[in-house]
Amino acid sequence: FGYLLVMVAAVLSTLSALEACLLAASRVAFSMATDRTLPHLLAEQHKVHRTPVMALFATLLAVVSILFMVPDLAAAGAAAGLIFLVSFALAHWTAYLARKRGGPSDAFRAPLFPLVPVVGGVSCVALAAFQAVTVPAAGGVSAVWLGLGVLLYVAAFSTRAQVVDA
Repeated sequence: FGYLLVMVAAVLSTLSALEACLLAASRVAFSMATDRTLPHLLAEQHKVHRTPVMALFATLLAVVSILFMVPDLAAAGAAAGLIFLVSFALAHWTAYLARKRGGPSDAFRAPLFPLVPVVGGVSCVALAAFQAVTVPAAGGVSAVWLGLGVLLYVAAFSTRAQVVDA
């Protein structure tokens, strides 16, 4: 009976983590759309609840695409984790740059700077590399998706993002 409870708890915690990742991914897409680094359509919000509905739909479409591309569900989950590790590494790099570029009244203050963003970023990159080597199918899927994202950004959105940044 104890084994059954452990299995149920594992399934429920996995579903909870998956939901959190999907919601976080949609919020990242929403923020990027409001910054004009993704299509503005993804910044559309629900009229009453103010949730990013188009970003949620885009995230759902991406997840379903990955599930159809990768027949192994474990590899699809590993690919999603790998992509999140890369995005968190980029967030640490962005925090480092924001602190370095900011002035004395900078809001991006963290104790022991630059230790926190450097250790966090290096840890995320190391874990992502380990994941890519451990689950090669996840590494391949992640490389394709991240490569497509970089190409899309460079081709369609980088100029507009630089104009807004200026």
